[in-house]
Amino acid sequence: MSSRHGKHRCSTKFGCIAAHRVCRIDGFNSLITDRAPNTELHTALAHAGASLLVT
Repeated sequence: MSSRHGKHRCSTKFGCIAAHRVCRIDGFNSLITDRAPNTELHTALAHAGASLLVT
């Protein structure tokens, strides 16, 4: 069983600096959001092996 988890995020959080880290970008295997991320984040997700679902 994988220790990576999916994340659900509203696109308003893209590019924001959080007060704490939930996990590294390679700490989850999927991102479900309401808007496509910018190219930099999309590329980072792809390199980390995470799938992206825009709803």
